[in-house]
Amino acid sequence: MIQNWNSSLAERPKATVSLKSNWTEFFSGEKVSLRCDIKSGESSDWEYSWFRNGVSKPGKEHEINPSQSGHYTCKGQRKRDKKESGESAAVGIAVSSGQYVFILIHIYCPHYMCL
Repeated sequence: MIQNWNSSLAERPKATVSLKSNWTEFFSGEKVSLRCDIKSGESSDWEYSWFRNGVSKPGKEHEINPSQSGHYTCKGQRKRDKKESGESAAVGIAVSSGQYVFILIHIYCPHYMCL
């Protein structure tokens, strides 16, 4: 059965971001690995993109330096028909001191989805 998505954002599968660690504190200089998932079909059915400050980078997983603070989101595009998923909640990366980095996760809510 072919899934038929119309223009409604509510019907698109939504991307989710997970931290590839059980820790939420990292020492300065350590890398933070994030993973993007879409619960619709197989992982290989999708091409993934990461976004930070209007810049995109391809990949299912994204490794960042703690000094690259900001808000990260991801979304996918299905390979066979180019349909896009909904954008994930944002993951905020913030440096709280010179020694540790804390990962703060909060909900990203574009104005057109919060109505």
